[in-house]
Amino acid sequence: MGLGANASLKGIRPKSGHIDQRRVAVMQRGRDGNTPLLTPPPLDDETEPRS
Repeated sequence: MGLGANASLKGIRPKSGHIDQRRVAVMQRGRDGNTPLLTPPPLDDETEPRS
């Protein structure tokens, strides 16, 4: 899993590149602290507050 994300960041495209890009984006968001891993985008969070 981590290897695929790293490969995507380096510019290498695995067979499922589109999926990796989405994962990398989510992982980067989690690192920034904006949204934890495996959560809807900020827009969804604003309309639907977490319980």
